[in-house]
Amino acid sequence: MNAASRACVAPETKAVAAEQTGDFDALANSLAALSAAFGWGSLLLALLAVLAGIGWGYVVKVWAENEARKEAAECVKKLMDKWLAEEAPQIIRRNVELLQNASLGIDDDAEAADQMGEEAG
Repeated sequence: MNAASRACVAPETKAVAAEQTGDFDALANSLAALSAAFGWGSLLLALLAVLAGIGWGYVVKVWAENEARKEAAECVKKLMDKWLAEEAPQIIRRNVELLQNASLGIDDDAEAADQMGEEAG
């Protein structure tokens, strides 16, 4: 009576067991190859990203240097224009006064300048 109430189970053969083991080996090999491919791809992408970052940094450096030079030239021009307008006339005036006082005394300045020119040759 026990035999009639139990389900009949087909016995496994050794060939079926060997096929199942082989399938898992192939799956493990394909997953290992896929993992290696992802690893190498990630390494190459990282190297590409580093090289692109270095290149972009160089481009930004050159651009910043050009902008800084342009801005510095404009700043120098503004400062020179301001200096020429405010301080240069006073310096020129002082030097002209020194040139006009050639005798360094009460003598005629023009005559003293002529004598200095003749002595100089």
